[in-house]
Amino acid sequence: MSDLTCQHCGHTFEPIPSVREFRDGSLHYQVNCPGCNQFCKWLSQGGPPKLYYGKHKGRAIKDVLKEDRRYIEWLSRQSWVDAKLRALLVSALQESDG
Repeated sequence: MSDLTCQHCGHTFEPIPSVREFRDGSLHYQVNCPGCNQFCKWLSQGGPPKLYYGKHKGRAIKDVLKEDRRYIEWLSRQSWVDAKLRALLVSALQESDG
């Protein structure tokens, strides 16, 4: 993994994530700066991308696509969906169209 630079203090370091459990039971990897102990970044858990809100919260995008394609299509068109999630949704839709 590449080094990170803390936006708070400017310290450059190799990230050492700690596991945090959210209220919904999901696990996330949090990186804090060893220089100032401020939050720097959430790291991917690996595995398939998941939805973390809505009626399919916690489920893999590809699984939801198999059962509720219209929801994924709808979600991909919403203006409030961030660019990273939109790209994942569009990619999943395109892959399923084969």
